Parts: sequence; structure tokens; C-alpha cells
Amino acid sequence: MRGRQGEAAWIVLLAAALAGCPGGEAGDDDDAAGDDDTSAGDDDTGPSFQEVHGALFLGKWTYATGDLHEPHAASAQFFDPVAEGEPMVVDEVDPQDGLDDCGLTYTDTSTGSGMEYEAREVGAAFVEIPGQEFQLPSVGNGFYTLYLTDAGFDAAYGQVYSFRAEPGDFPGFQYESGIEFPEALAISEPAVAHGVIPPGDVTFRWTGGGDELWLRLVGDDGAGQAIDVLCRVEDDGEFTVPADLAAALPQGAMVVATRLNTDWLEVEPDVYLAVTALNEHYGWFTWGD
Repeated sequence: MRGRQGEAAWIVLLAAALAGCPGGEAGDDDDAAGDDDTSAGDDDTGPSFQEVHGALFLGKWTYATGDLHEPHAASAQFFDPVAEGEPMVVDEVDPQDGLDDCGLTYTDTSTGSGMEYEAREVGAAFVEIPGQEFQLPSVGNGFYTLYLTDAGFDAAYGQVYSFRAEPGDFPGFQYESGIEFPEALAISEPAVAHGVIPPGDVTFRWTGGGDELWLRLVGDDGAGQAIDVLCRVEDDGEFTVPADLAAALPQGAMVVATRLNTDWLEVEPDVYLAVTALNEHYGWFTWGD
């Protein structure tokens, strides 16, 4: 069955690819069941488009008010890429260029275009949490997901998660080294629980700290174009979005602050899965005095 970019796990896969993350530490096993890889791609920043065949994902989302945005989930998706398709980005006004920089893009949300893929199925998919293992139910089109809150489990900072799958028409694998769940965060300034912010430079402050944070301001122009300001910043608790970029959001914006850990798993030669764990904090603001 063919699909397009809209499936949730593929969005996470794009995020991992954009991060340009190198592979994790090489696993002890060196067989066809899957190796944790350190050499994906010639520049050690991830595999090529044709080598990416799916994603393994853990995510947790909270509102600025502290409520869960949705139950946090473990997911997996498997596919063969068919064609890259027409890009959804209409205009990259200002490219995102490394740490402590912001990029600005306009995206046509009416087309729904994106990469085409041929879905693949495994016999069964599982996520392993220290002392527990959960099967990820299939929801079709090569996509498997479990809301961990429904299973009575709460993801926490520092926990290490592993994945495995039994073979189907996609090969079985074991991701043994695991991926660590990142620390939670909360935006302390400005008020983003449906707050009102004066126009100009916008300085964000947040709790916790790590290596890198993604800060996104997402809005629309009211005519079918999404406006996306993406800043990849040092996770030191403060960053200012310049006024000229903030002004591109005419009505205000949804704010998404993300801590994420990423890795690649080589299931077999030139067949990679993106592995991502993220903790996100959501808020909203409008412009005003």
C-alpha cells in the first residue's frame, strides 16, 4: 500500500534527518538482525534518502498549562521510499544555518504533497522499557503505535528504551543500545499559555538544560500558507528571536520547544531506521500591547 508524508512517524523521521545526527555507538552484535551504526552516509550525518526505510519513535507533549497535549506514545513505521515528490515548501526566505540561528519558510498546506513510499509490515513490533516490554499494535499502512499512558506507563527523563521487531515482509531487527528519553522543559518567559506579547524581539527563557534545543514559531497567513520560524539553539535557558523574523507571523504563533535525542539503526546493508526520542512543550501567543 502506498502512502504519503502525512503519517506521524514520517514527520519524526524528517526531524531526525534534518538534525544531521551521526549514528550512535556501534552495537556488540554484527549480524543481520540490525546494527547500531556509526557510519551512515559518507559524512557521518545520516543516510541518503533511498537508504531510509522507517522510524522508531518515543514522544511526550505538554501544554504551557502543564496538561498533556496528547498521551505520549511509542511508534514505529516501515516503508520503501518510492519518490521524493514535490516539496511542500513554497519559499525558504532565510535558511536555518546551524546552532543559534533561525530559519524562515513559507509552506503550502493545501497541497499535502511529499515523499511517496511503499508501506512494509513486520510480524510484530515491540518497545522495551526497563523491566517491561509492550507490543505496538498495528494501525495499518506499515504504522504501529501504542499510547503509553493507556498502558499505565509514564515516560521519564533518563529512561532508556529499546525496540525490536519480528520479521514480516520487512526484516526483523533488535535495537539493543537503546535511546535515552530527554529531560522535560517549560517556557518560563514570555507568557505562552495563550499570552499577549508586544511586537519586536522575542526573548524566550526556559527551564532545564542540555546540548541543543529546537524552538519553533508556527503561524499562518490566513490564505493557505503556513509560516515556520525554526531556531536550533544552545540549550542554555535563553534565546532571542529577532524582530524581523517574528514579524513574519502576522497573528502570533504556536510555540514548540523540543528536546530530542536521535540515532540511526542499520537493519541490513543500506536499510536504515531513524530512532528519535523527544520531549516537547507547546504554547500560543498573539501580538498586542
